[in-house]
Amino acid sequence: MTGLGLGSICIIYKRLRPSQWRRFICFVMFLTLLPALMSCEMAQNKIQASRAGSEVTSISKITPIAAKPNELVSLTGSNFYEAKNLKVSLELANGERATVPLAITNTTAASFIMPDGVGLGVKDVTLTQGSSQVEVAKFNLIVDQADNQLPIVVGDGSTVCSDQQYIDRKGDKKTGTKNCSSGEAPPACTEDGVVGCVTTESFRSADMSKVTVGNIKKDITIAGVTGTVTQSPGNCSANGQQSCVAAGSYFAGTNCAANGSGCYLPTYALTSQPLRAINYDTINSNAGSIRSSATLGEVTGTLADCSTNGSSGCVATNTYLAGQNRSSWDMTTSFPGAGYYSGTSNTPTEGDIKSGFSIAGVNGQYPSSSFPLAGSSGTDLTTATFDAQIKSSGTFQYFGSDGARYTGSGDADIVDTNIKSAVDIFGTTGNVTAGASPNAWDLRAGVTVGSVTGKLKVNCRNRVRSAVYNYDGAIGSIGTSGVSSGTAIDIWDTIDDYNNNASGLPPSIVTAWGNNTDCGGVDDPSLSTDDDNVWKDVTTTSGGAASNCATDAARCTMQDKITGLWWTKTQSNVTWDAAWSNCQNLSYNGQTGWRLPTQKELMEAYGHGIRSAVSASWITQSGVNNWFWSGSSNSSSSSNAWGVNLSNGYTLNTSITCGVNAYVSKSSTNWYVCVR
Repeated sequence: MTGLGLGSICIIYKRLRPSQWRRFICFVMFLTLLPALMSCEMAQNKIQASRAGSEVTSISKITPIAAKPNELVSLTGSNFYEAKNLKVSLELANGERATVPLAITNTTAASFIMPDGVGLGVKDVTLTQGSSQVEVAKFNLIVDQADNQLPIVVGDGSTVCSDQQYIDRKGDKKTGTKNCSSGEAPPACTEDGVVGCVTTESFRSADMSKVTVGNIKKDITIAGVTGTVTQSPGNCSANGQQSCVAAGSYFAGTNCAANGSGCYLPTYALTSQPLRAINYDTINSNAGSIRSSATLGEVTGTLADCSTNGSSGCVATNTYLAGQNRSSWDMTTSFPGAGYYSGTSNTPTEGDIKSGFSIAGVNGQYPSSSFPLAGSSGTDLTTATFDAQIKSSGTFQYFGSDGARYTGSGDADIVDTNIKSAVDIFGTTGNVTAGASPNAWDLRAGVTVGSVTGKLKVNCRNRVRSAVYNYDGAIGSIGTSGVSSGTAIDIWDTIDDYNNNASGLPPSIVTAWGNNTDCGGVDDPSLSTDDDNVWKDVTTTSGGAASNCATDAARCTMQDKITGLWWTKTQSNVTWDAAWSNCQNLSYNGQTGWRLPTQKELMEAYGHGIRSAVSASWITQSGVNNWFWSGSSNSSSSSNAWGVNLSNGYTLNTSITCGVNAYVSKSSTNWYVCVR
């Protein structure tokens, strides 16, 4: 029945039985034939393996033989084929078995990754083939752990000292049994032939089978063995002797042709070339080629040292250097020696030689105070004077590495008051505390930062010109008879700028638009720093230098130090758009970029006491008592613009007619002033 397929058997019973019996009988027959079917699968695997290579897979090399988890293990062998579906199977530490694929590189090389959990020790590894994992090869592999610090010992534990631990072939931690504590360490060897000692750098172990009398030179003892070998050829014993080793005072004879022909030079040969045979007779007949103070072999030279400049046929010395045949001597000349005679009579001096060098017995002193660099004026920047010269305005000179001379000057501003505290610059320690002192006009009046008291006014008001208005009594009593003086000017002590003689006010008040405001006044030009007054004369000359209105009246310009705006002189009486255009195109006091001020800027100028800065050169007292155009239009009627009276602070934006004048209609005419 094993020769029939399952399909054939089912066909036979289909013809013989009803449908239920047919299914039952087919199932029974299937179970009966299952081993045969499995054998068919194994046979099929063998057929596939046969197609890939019918020879048995073998393993000849494992790298490494001690592998750690996740480490690549390479196998070398034969008959590795993809079709064989080769896998590696080994037992894990927990008793389970792990199967990992084998990566095929070629028919002789493959590899796999050591799995985790495999444990320690010697492991039996099986190489299987096919889906049924038929065993095709076995090998042993030592497994280690990545963090294992103990050695793995495959042999007997008696070889390990009792104070050391190890991992045995099964992966178990063990302790050695060998007694290593008895006895002392052997001493270091101190001479040849001694046994029972430890070899050192001077006395090393040797292969005693090669230490024989026939391998050691005569009269030489190595490891207790005295040699009997004599050299061949032997040392030369007379001049001219051949087939001997030149030694001592005897050179090889004249028949030596070249190196390696049985004759040699002594090690003290006077040449930098490789040792070679020489003609001794030639040396003997050329004593004039050897310096008189030297001996070559048995020949003493007769060539004398040079004693005068320009002489030839002599040896150049420290005093007389070899030089080229030229009329003058210079420092750049190269002196190769052969073919040149001793130098000319132009012997170098100290000033010709660099300091620290000596030529022909002459010690160089260039450059120095006695032999300065070319162009030196004597005001050199030296180490001793460096700090002082850098911090002065005087000039000095210094030289570059190319010998070029340069001139520079110091900076007298390097002083302690210009340097931050505790900072040293060229020997000067600063005393300026952290943070520069602020300008007084950057601080509010009444506020002090460090040693600086602020001057910026934020509460400008008309001052009382007489002490009678400085009132500290009941508010309801102001304006009645019997007003008394106070000690400080309060807000309720202020009045309008007109100072008219109203009922109840003292008759001593000036009845005119005054200039007695807290924010008024013009800087005193004679002071080096700004004073407490708000208005500053910033007039310049035609060349841009600082001037003043009294000198350059045509360019007279004032600055409001609170707002920072510059104000021109009063301009002509024109319409609103003409005023805008004129300011934009204005070139005044050497400046451009002028514009018409806004309504609020004009009101600020009034509040900052522009009346207090009036002058014949700038704006007169009667001049400020006019309406001035602002650049601010009326939001309710674009045909009107805001106007401001700089004398009393009035501001209008509607067509109020006073007499015959409409002050705020853009088509009407008013005075204007430009700002930047």
